[in-house]
Amino acid sequence: MPKESPFNKIPNQLDQIPEDVPVVFISYSWDSENHKQWVLDLSNNLREKYRVYTLLDRYNHGGDDLPTFMLKGLNRADRVLIIGTPKYKEKLENSNNGGAKFEDQVITISLYKDMGSDKFVPVLREGTFSESFNTLIETRLGYDMTTDGQYEARLQA
Repeated sequence: MPKESPFNKIPNQLDQIPEDVPVVFISYSWDSENHKQWVLDLSNNLREKYRVYTLLDRYNHGGDDLPTFMLKGLNRADRVLIIGTPKYKEKLENSNNGGAKFEDQVITISLYKDMGSDKFVPVLREGTFSESFNTLIETRLGYDMTTDGQYEARLQA
């Protein structure tokens, strides 16, 4: 009989969600290493300072199925932070595949089902809202996080 792999016992982040805490999924594009690090820092700050359980692809283990994680995470989350940049919008408009495109399609379907939902929150990292988000998202109230010097104040808003 084959021995069970110890990797089978590593829990998925969706299986570890604590009770009684808000759950936030973070949707973003892999624009650059600096951008990916900024998003990871944001996620860690939300977890450590504000007791928000964030769902982020960077916390996944090797072998995890990303489309399943994205679909389940988007559906499970109380809020979805959409980190906008001009590259993010370009990937949505000019790509037929990829994580950001897949997440955008799930978000769009959710919004068409419930246009009054406040679940999806734009967070502007670069550019302007119209340069960085699709029309469905850019018109929502969001947060401008383009100035690093105001990061803490915006995070608390």
